[in-house]
Parts: sequence; C-alpha cells; structure tokens
Amino acid sequence: MKVKTAKNTSSAFKKKRAPKAAFFFLSLVGFCIVFADLLPLPFSPTALDLQHIYLPPLQTQDYIAGKPFHWLGTDHLGRDVLANIIYGCRTAILLSLPAMAIASALGLLLGGIAGFYGNKAIRLSITHVFTLLLTFVLAYYYGFYLPEYSFKESAVDATQPFYLKWLIFISILTTGLVVSKWLHKRILLPLNVSIPIDQLIMKCIEMLSSVPRIILILCLAAYTRPSLYNLILITGLTYWTEPARLIRAELLRVKTLNYIESARAMGLADFYILIRHALPNSLSSIIVAITFGTAGLISLESTLSFLNIGLPVDLPSWGRMVASIRNNFSAWWLVLFPGIALCSTVLSLQAVSNWLVYKLNPRNR
Repeated sequence: MKVKTAKNTSSAFKKKRAPKAAFFFLSLVGFCIVFADLLPLPFSPTALDLQHIYLPPLQTQDYIAGKPFHWLGTDHLGRDVLANIIYGCRTAILLSLPAMAIASALGLLLGGIAGFYGNKAIRLSITHVFTLLLTFVLAYYYGFYLPEYSFKESAVDATQPFYLKWLIFISILTTGLVVSKWLHKRILLPLNVSIPIDQLIMKCIEMLSSVPRIILILCLAAYTRPSLYNLILITGLTYWTEPARLIRAELLRVKTLNYIESARAMGLADFYILIRHALPNSLSSIIVAITFGTAGLISLESTLSFLNIGLPVDLPSWGRMVASIRNNFSAWWLVLFPGIALCSTVLSLQAVSNWLVYKLNPRNR
C-alpha cells in the first residue's frame, strides 16, 4: 500500500492539475479575446464616466436602481475596470504572439545557420564579400540614415513608419544578393574567404544581451511613433536572441547524429539537410521557448504600458490600468484585478511550458 506524501501530492499537482487549470484559464483568455465585442458589457473600455471616478467595486446602488453597473469599479477617468481587463487580454496577446513569431523566425534562421554551419563551412569569394558589404552600407544609408536626417527641414513630413524603413533595408539587401551572384559568374576570383558565421551571430547575441532589454526597447520606441505594429516589430527584433541561442545549442548536438551524416553521404545539399532534417528534429525545444517567451513578452507589454511608452493612449492595457493608481493610492482595485489577470496569464503560460517540457522528454513518453 502506497502512502501519499506531500512531495508526491505536489508532484501530481504540477503534472496534472496545474496544466489543466492553466489550459482552462488560457481558454478563458482566448474566449475574451475572440468574443470581447459580443460580450454584454455595460460599458466600453474607452467610455468616460467622470461622475464616478475611482468608484470602488461592487457598488450596488446603480444596480438596484436599474442603471449600468461598474462591477469592478472605475479608474481616474471613470473608465470601467472590467471592460479594460477583458480588452486588455486582446492587447497583450496581439502584441506578444506576433512579436514572438518574428523573434522565433529570426532565432530559427540565425541560430540554425550558426549551429549547423559553424565558422568554416561557408566560403565566399572576394566578389561576394565586397558586394555584400557595399550593399549593407547602402541599405542602412537609404533605409535609416537618409529618412531620419536628410529630410528634417522638408515641408513634407518625411518620417517613415518603422516597417517601411525595414522594408527598404531588406529590399536593398536582397538586390545586393542578386547582383553579387551575377557578378560572381562574370568576375572570377580564385581567392575564397571563410565566413565565421557562428562567431558573428554569437557576437551579435552577446552585444544585444549585454544591454538590458527594457532600455534597448525604450530607446527604439522613442525613435518611432506610438503604435502597436511598431512595438511588435521592436520587441520581435530584440527578442530573437534567446531562441537563436537555444536552437544553436540544439543543432550543435543534432548535426553530429548518424542520420545527418547519412544525408551528407547521399550528396544532399547542406541547406536542404538543415531545413528538411535538422530543424524539424529540434522544434521540441523551440516550442517550449516560444511559450516561455510569450509569457515574458506579456510582462514586457505591461511594463511598457505602465511607463506609457510604445502603445497609443486609447488602447486598453493592464499596465496602464495599474499606472492610474498614482493619483490615488487608496484605489486598490486598480492594482488587484489587473495584477491578478497579468500574473494568472504569465503563470498559466509557464505551467504549460513545464508541461511541454515533461511531455516532450523522451524518457516520459
């Protein structure tokens, strides 16, 4: 007869009950995101009720009188806390999921190339190297430098959106790749140079990781206009280092396995082996990293909105609700209810991540 100890009960809760509770809460969050516009809320998140500012929750006078009722109270402008919590779910997920998708795509690409090719597998001719360096300088000049500094005195507002600058930058780089390939066929130089791609990518990761992410995002957000799309790009382009480091470490292990050596012996191209065989067998670790990263991005979004940076002022956010307590520290409900929503979402994602770690481990199958 087995006796259930406290340790066994705690382990059973972590393995069974905690993931179920996490999935239930995340399903509730997803329901609020999809059907927020259809829910019978008495107030919209942006509706102002200046006659009832800092109204505590569960004030039933209006409910008894048959009037619209603020279930969880109001903030300093009379906005309904319940409506802002529900619509704040949409803001948090609409920022974190696309940003994590961008970061994961960059991490898979750069980390996969760094881990699979190393420092000596990629060799380019002098023509390729010179053309790519020149193209990078031109792409940065026309994509970022020229729009920011050369047209400041123009009568027309030349401040381009953040995504347009990156579109110009990537377009010029792509053109440079095509031109370098065309020149390589016509200008044959016998000297080839080994590109230390692993070392270059790792130095970029170390450089970005050495700066606190919140400071880096604050600097980039000050450079752009407040917009959800700009903030998605900023967070996605600064959050790719962790997935890249993880997939690099995984591919350093995978590329030494027998099936990779067999694919090379069959004469398959390295890039085909990377895309078709190496990366698909490393996605279990990436899935776990995505769930952890999404939780981190939700916390980051609340921090930025608390500081009133990056997001438009009319966009509901949990962090901005907490920030509204600054003018009245006795309004405890402005911290309690958004804080519960934020902590529950982050802890649920972390519980799902732990469950995925357990399920994806071959020893537990």
